[in-house]
Amino acid sequence: MSAPNTSQSDLIAFLDYLADKGLMNATTASSRKGAVKTLFSVLDPTETADVTTLKIDEVAMRFANKRGADFKPDSVKVYKSRVIGAIEDFKKYRADPLNFKVSLTPKATSGKGDKASPAKEPAQDTSNPQAHQPIEPFVSPSEIVFPIPIRPNTIVRIVGLPSDLTPQEASRIANVIQALASVQDPF
Repeated sequence: MSAPNTSQSDLIAFLDYLADKGLMNATTASSRKGAVKTLFSVLDPTETADVTTLKIDEVAMRFANKRGADFKPDSVKVYKSRVIGAIEDFKKYRADPLNFKVSLTPKATSGKGDKASPAKEPAQDTSNPQAHQPIEPFVSPSEIVFPIPIRPNTIVRIVGLPSDLTPQEASRIANVIQALASVQDPF
């Protein structure tokens, strides 16, 4: 049985999310998506049901054996590197969404003596107050988000409710929320 929400389509949706939210350069996200689709093209759907358990070295070897004639060896190495980066970010996000930061891997070189330039430290933009807003959590396409405004400038989001929620289950959830409420001192 596969882990929930770790399929190839969930990984692709995650990369789209990173690009849409500006957490990753759109070109980088697109390159990673292309690499995922290309390398995983040699796998059957059952193998891509949980991408977090794949051995990417083996997938790259299978890809090279089946479709290597269509690609340069350096291209396969770049695809492999991009897939590894995508899956590592995917795992890190799923483990700790609130503290997630995209890992930036250095560009692969062609081996012809060119060197990757050192990474620059990103400038801190203090002029934009929106830059310090909390990151909205990634939601798998199979999950539903319910935004509930509870007071001015406060919206609670409930994620992961099944579409066939029963009244008994709703009551259990409501009881948990009720238990979290603090009573205001009237004095």
